[in-house]
Amino acid sequence: MDMSKLEQEIEKRGRESMRILLQEHLNNRSPGTSNQPVRDTDRIERIETPTHDRKIETVFGRVEFNRAGYGKQGCKSLHPLDAELNLPPEIYSFQGAEAVLRLRALRSSKDFDEYRTFHEDYEYKRNHQALYADGSVPATTNSKSSTKNTGHLKIIK
Repeated sequence: MDMSKLEQEIEKRGRESMRILLQEHLNNRSPGTSNQPVRDTDRIERIETPTHDRKIETVFGRVEFNRAGYGKQGCKSLHPLDAELNLPPEIYSFQGAEAVLRLRALRSSKDFDEYRTFHEDYEYKRNHQALYADGSVPATTNSKSSTKNTGHLKIIK
């Protein structure tokens, strides 16, 4: 096997390994129930409903998980775990959408990183924070992100 094919095979297997790690992380965070009342911006309290499936296309491949929904008849369901993970309403993760964007567009601006930070913050506020009373997304009880991280992995940029 030549170097090019070897690199392709290692990349393929590496991405699948990363997808499995991400899937396991989401499985551990699911369903993301809240021990606090869940209210929308109109202060209408929602009750917990059966879990809802969610599929996300990531840079590593598709992941699927269940998350707790909170609803009321005639109202759109709220999903605190979606907000905690800052998931876009679309099927593509922000990283996945960015990968598509990078393939289609030339990075001519030196302000791309600043724009990306602005865009993620804006999308979080628009897609999640704006749906909850006082813009306060309730923490989920299964979430390990709100507690001290004792794991071996670190987030690096």
